Amino acid sequence: MQGVNLGDENKLCVQSLEAAEKELLSRCKQLSIIETVQKKTMELLQLCTSIREISFDTEYPFVDLQNFPALGYLVKLFLEEAPWLESFEGICNLPELQAFRVTGAPLRDDYLHTLSAGRNLVELRLESCNDLTDLSPLASIKTLKHLFIVDCVSVKKGIGTLGGLPTLRELYLSGTSMDSESLCGLCDTRSLAVLTIVSCGALEDISLLATIRTLHYLTVEVCTALKTGAGDIGKLPELYELDLSYSSIKDSCLSGLSESHSLRKLVLASCSNLSDVSSLGTMMTLEYLSLNSCGTVGDGAGNIGNLPKLRELDLASTNVTDATLKGLCVSRCLSKLNISACSNLTDLSPLVEISTLEELNIRACMELRRGIGDLGKLPALRKLDAACTPITNDLVQELSVSRSLVILLLDFCVDMTDVSHLANMSTLEELSINSCVSVTQGVGTLRNLPRLRNLNMRAVDASEDELTCLREMGVSLLR
Repeated sequence: MQGVNLGDENKLCVQSLEAAEKELLSRCKQLSIIETVQKKTMELLQLCTSIREISFDTEYPFVDLQNFPALGYLVKLFLEEAPWLESFEGICNLPELQAFRVTGAPLRDDYLHTLSAGRNLVELRLESCNDLTDLSPLASIKTLKHLFIVDCVSVKKGIGTLGGLPTLRELYLSGTSMDSESLCGLCDTRSLAVLTIVSCGALEDISLLATIRTLHYLTVEVCTALKTGAGDIGKLPELYELDLSYSSIKDSCLSGLSESHSLRKLVLASCSNLSDVSSLGTMMTLEYLSLNSCGTVGDGAGNIGNLPKLRELDLASTNVTDATLKGLCVSRCLSKLNISACSNLTDLSPLVEISTLEELNIRACMELRRGIGDLGKLPALRKLDAACTPITNDLVQELSVSRSLVILLLDFCVDMTDVSHLANMSTLEELSINSCVSVTQGVGTLRNLPRLRNLNMRAVDASEDELTCLREMGVSLLR
């Protein structure tokens, strides 16, 4: 039927409400509208007697919600482009509305209170509503559990009043003008479990957050002015995950964080002021740690090997050295390690002691001189990314003793000329040798790999007979 796409019996996408069959409208539960509707066509929504969700995927042309007919079963409403919406008057026609998303509306503070007529609102997302400055009217919506304020660049006031919402569990604030004082009052919450603050450049101090004892997950990411208060977060008794990426925190805050008895995941990626992370070696509950792109981190990183529960460690693009690896080798549970682009590393041989290692990334460690071949001895290693490293034919032969590797990435290893030894790796399922431009031998022998399914070999010479044979073996080739 022209203008109508029925994905299944419950979902309907219409280019024109007027063109849609009444029977389809009456039984659909999810409706996507991709026309700019008029007032008279809005009346057709009353035919949607089973409707649960409506999405206006193009411009919603009205200043409020009063053109909606009474829809007693509507639970979700999404206005993806609402350049004229100034108030929420008429929301009372949608008494069961629980989830509401509005994007690009010229909402002003003095009309925000009209949302309070939505008696059952559980989830609210306001995105790119640039005229909003004050969120305090939202504190009257006592049913809210999930609130997302995204790229509302002028918002600064009223955030603290949200601490009075009795059931608020998740608060997301991105791209606002909030500062440290904006957090005052938020600590009154007795329900907030997930708090995410992203790209709020005026935020310098998060000390107040250390009093929200209900927090389980806290992200304060790309808040580049953040310097103070991060150490106090270690006092939170039930905090499981913390992300402070792209902040200006210093080593001094780490001692406070290390007092945590609950943190399982800690992300400090691109914190350029960090250098000595030795205090993190006392965080007994930590399972995941990222220091990715902390370019001056080197001192104390070896202490992390003492963490009894650490399974995943990301030290990519840091200043770690061979001594760091000697410290890490005492680990008895580390399964995933990323040390890519660490230009000070020359010897990987200590890693052979980490028998639990399953995934290792050494991509772009250009100064490696020893220990690459030894990695073939790791009994549990399933994935190795050794792209852009100085691997030679002899090292390939040493690696080929592995009886566990499933995925091997050797892209841009230009010192390698012969891949025939790889044919001995009977467990290999995926091999990538893209841009290994010096390879002239051994491609044909890869047909002997019994489990090989994917072979990436762009810019690698191979005869048509070799390629045909591999395809006949069921190997997917990327050329």
